[in-house]
Amino acid sequence: MEWERMRHEWQSRSAETRETGLALPADAARLWRKIRLRDWMETLVAIPMMLILGIVAWPLWIAGFALSALSAALLAAACLLVALRLRRARRLFPARESDLPLLTFLRRERGALVHQRRMLASVLWWYIGPLLLGAFGLFFGIRGLHWHSLAYLVVVLLVGFGVERLNRFAVRNQIEPAITALDEQIRQLEEDDAD
Repeated sequence: MEWERMRHEWQSRSAETRETGLALPADAARLWRKIRLRDWMETLVAIPMMLILGIVAWPLWIAGFALSALSAALLAAACLLVALRLRRARRLFPARESDLPLLTFLRRERGALVHQRRMLASVLWWYIGPLLLGAFGLFFGIRGLHWHSLAYLVVVLLVGFGVERLNRFAVRNQIEPAITALDEQIRQLEEDDAD
């Protein structure tokens, strides 16, 4: 069984092995890489957008586009929030090269995945909602009530709906199975320790 091999390797690893890290199950490592890549890509977009939108807010305010200026400020704040939440969630994952006992490591990894599940399940409130509200307010504040504004609103809502569905898909097909696998491994290790 891969878990038994992993536990044995984890417990018997030398100082040299600790430095390079132990390869945990491929699925867990792949999921962690995917989460980290997603977070870094979103952060690399969020930070410049935050700066640009923060800078744009002032000229819009001076030009009399109060709604657009406030929406740009909301978007800048939302971008900052996204970057900070993703960073916090990333930091919950224990380092693969840690000296933690295997059971402690798996429990911490499970906690980090549970946090990912909660974060992705609530994406509508902390991610999509503020970004869509800000994007529409920015456009509407400049264009006003026009069919272009309504068409833009429909497009923005469709994009938001798509992002929300993708996040639910990720929870259902990636995060939940990973948590279930960790639960099973933790259960097996606890039973082994009890024997």
